[in-house]
Amino acid sequence: MKKDEKNFSGRIIPPWYDSDGLCFFILYAMILIFIFSVSGIFTALKSDHFDLFIKIPVLLCTMSFYLIVSILVRLIKRRKINKSLSTLDFYRG
Repeated sequence: MKKDEKNFSGRIIPPWYDSDGLCFFILYAMILIFIFSVSGIFTALKSDHFDLFIKIPVLLCTMSFYLIVSILVRLIKRRKINKSLSTLDFYRG
């Protein structure tokens, strides 16, 4: 969609890389990575040299948690905006 075209429906149309389906896929993948990294942290804590082995699982855990939160916030904002736009009188006519 060109920038100078008007969107008469009022809905926010996200680009393909920010679609709901892709966001849910990334969310699912990040939850799996988060679980994998937490298990890696517990495994590294059982080791004698845990300070050497714990860096990568902690990095994976923090990055996946950040992505989970940011994608959830994005999806909630989008749902809230689209829901508020659908209640306008413009849609009832």
